[in-house]
Amino acid sequence: MAKIIKFVCVMIIIFSLFLAATNAERGQFIYCKDDSECQNRECLLPWTQRKCLRFGICVCAMVYPET
Repeated sequence: MAKIIKFVCVMIIIFSLFLAATNAERGQFIYCKDDSECQNRECLLPWTQRKCLRFGICVCAMVYPET
């Protein structure tokens, strides 16, 4: 039973990472080499900072105010 719960949790994490890395408006990836190539990606609030991940996919990141 514990193995099934662990498997379901891992699948939820993998699925959520996949959704975060996809472009929800077009349903496709935006490939990049650095952050400057992600500027044409549309991000909704509060995810306003565009980042290029290590494996070359643009994502929107949440910006926290410095305190």
